[in-house]
Amino acid sequence: MAQESNWSQASWHAPQGVAGDPLIADYYGAGGGIDSIDYADADCGYGISQVTDGMHVGDTSLSAHGQIKVAVDYQENIAAGLQILESTWNQLYSDGIIANNGDPRYLENWFYAAWAYNSGIEPTGSYDPSCCTAGPSCTGPDGTWGLGWANNPENPAYPPNRAPYLEETYADAAHPGDWPYEERIMGWMGSPIIRYNGSGYSDAYTTPTYNGGETWLQIPPFASFCTMSGNDCSAGTTNTADPGNGYCQLSDDECWWHQPVTWITSCATTCTTSSYAYTTGSTEPTYPDPDPPTCNVDTSVVPSGSIIVDDETSPPLNLQGCANENWTSNGTFTYTYGTDAAGDPIGASTPIRSAPGSAATSCSRTPRTALSRPRSTQGPGRRTCRHCSTTR
Repeated sequence: MAQESNWSQASWHAPQGVAGDPLIADYYGAGGGIDSIDYADADCGYGISQVTDGMHVGDTSLSAHGQIKVAVDYQENIAAGLQILESTWNQLYSDGIIANNGDPRYLENWFYAAWAYNSGIEPTGSYDPSCCTAGPSCTGPDGTWGLGWANNPENPAYPPNRAPYLEETYADAAHPGDWPYEERIMGWMGSPIIRYNGSGYSDAYTTPTYNGGETWLQIPPFASFCTMSGNDCSAGTTNTADPGNGYCQLSDDECWWHQPVTWITSCATTCTTSSYAYTTGSTEPTYPDPDPPTCNVDTSVVPSGSIIVDDETSPPLNLQGCANENWTSNGTFTYTYGTDAAGDPIGASTPIRSAPGSAATSCSRTPRTALSRPRSTQGPGRRTCRHCSTTR
């Protein structure tokens, strides 16, 4: 979640401690621009886990109420993200794509699941027009299947001399595209994201427990997932026909990995385990509100007889707990977006409100095809969707 959303359920426009619209990745499909709308390219990742499954128009795997809960309730959102991760682990385990001893209590053993959480199990998207389930009987044109080349540690998009993400410096977070997604996840496990806690800044969660004298998660050697027999990848041998592919010997980047790998033979005694700050049944932590709401009109500031017009419903659906206000709305407020010369609406950002409600409406999108090479992003990780069922 540190990687996906910077630990945020609400929009980054919302001040700390104030209810806000849910964080939605590229809602307008504008790719960071402010002068266009392309809903077909919208990401539809919602909230702290950036849940995409079930959140775009036409996907009925979640009910309308389920979509609302994922959008506005961080606990529901985390649960949805965890279910996706668990399902991914189970699919990989059933396919024999297992890390080390395959015991889920050890963090390093989630390396494969984190890899697939971001880009799915190939073939997906345009690679999979028949919508089959990836496996020996469902492969790409070269007969390959499994974890995509985009996040393979041997992909030339990543510096071969990189240190483990965040082990040496927190400044690594300023250029995360230099590491594949799963290595970033391992880094955030070892180095908690720093967040505002109501009175100052601190680690958002506890550091893990290192065992057997280890001081950091044990990251696999980059060549662990690159063999000619496993995925048509030859470590140390650049593809002469297409040098941009690095060690992947296929011209279409389909060096997909589906083999088990053990890079920690002593995992039972040296692998990292989670350290839990809260246990089942713990109450929700409370923090002081850094920006308490102003529920009533201050008559020493607002002149007597002033007319107040609110853009909220009446009574307002205020999430800050206001009740029995000493004012009423005396009018209506609307606005419309401008259009360009062709009559198309100009891209509009969600207005910033000090006490907003929720905007949980599903967004419209078409499935994104798998990337041949990863993109460097500063925000949430990018995911791909299948034509017939979405994957992260």
